[in-house]
Amino acid sequence: MAADQRLHELDGLRGLLALYVAVYHLAAPLSQPGMSLAWLHPLLEPAWFAVDMFFVMSGFVMTHVHGAAFGVGYGSPALRHFFVARVARLYPVHLFALVVMAIGILPFALHKPEFTSPDGRFAWTAGLASLLMLHGPWIAQRTWNYPAWSVSAEMHAYLIFPLLAPLIARLRNAGLAALATACTLVPFVVYQFDLAGETHPTNGLIVLARVLPLFAVGMAAYRFRALAAMRSTAVACVAFVLVPVLLLTPASSALAVLLAPIVLLFALGHPGVRGALSRPGLVWLGRISYSLYMTHALVEMFGVDVAVRRFARSFHIDIVANPLASAALLLAAVGAAVLLGAATWRWIEVPGRQLVLRLLARRGKARAALHFSNP
Repeated sequence: MAADQRLHELDGLRGLLALYVAVYHLAAPLSQPGMSLAWLHPLLEPAWFAVDMFFVMSGFVMTHVHGAAFGVGYGSPALRHFFVARVARLYPVHLFALVVMAIGILPFALHKPEFTSPDGRFAWTAGLASLLMLHGPWIAQRTWNYPAWSVSAEMHAYLIFPLLAPLIARLRNAGLAALATACTLVPFVVYQFDLAGETHPTNGLIVLARVLPLFAVGMAAYRFRALAAMRSTAVACVAFVLVPVLLLTPASSALAVLLAPIVLLFALGHPGVRGALSRPGLVWLGRISYSLYMTHALVEMFGVDVAVRRFARSFHIDIVANPLASAALLLAAVGAAVLLGAATWRWIEVPGRQLVLRLLARRGKARAALHFSNP
């Protein structure tokens, strides 16, 4: 995203949400029932809402950056630019995390059902689907770098963006509000009635009923970004209090998804919230948020899980039963995940994006030259 297009308050919000998801996964081996940090689980379980916010934010940002190019239709140059930018943004870090995980997992899983069975967690078929970023909707079980399911599903949302953008550009405010309401109701129904067999699905075609509507909501929300109501402190307080209350109440947690676009608009519209989210530390966290999100599972699998087993085997220390040891391990894991995310951003994400853009731009020029020489 160009510097003059960047929404720094969204960087801050994205950074906080990515850190929340990372802490949830890093704490999972230490916070199950009966473990010393079990009290953390109810506080971290609403991390699903953070992922839903990513989808809404993605639709919003895509409209902010590319909406004008598709607002009156779409042509091949605009399509090529859009998809090249998306691949360059997402694929280098995705490939890096997948390769690192494969290096760590394959020596132990190569001849086991996890690799050879089609429904194995580390099945070679799932690995191939992951390589092609198809594993979210088209593989029924969680696979390999498990947080990457959302990026795979989001790539499917990008396919509909050029088709939706002209439609949304033509709708009046009443039509947009109706569209946004209908779209938020889709994941709400999936969650409330457990249509996927799990409350918040991460794999299988049902995932598209979660991702695509929320992405469309974000696109529609872009048109409401200047609403005066979104600058109201009283209404903002109600929204930011109501959402946590809903999320922490199991019987009503699904209702929170209906407020996801409201949370986004208040983050952008309220001066106090916008200022807080635009602080340099949070903006930096937002810059590395994609790398943090995509690599924190490496710390969980090769750090937290290994440490728990190694201490139990070598030193007869049960970390999960010791509150101080569990807390220390979790803090160390969060720090390691942030450092790994920062390093990945610096050495993989930024140069990888530039490399992909150069390679694809060079290929595009070669095709143009071939076409010109062979009319």
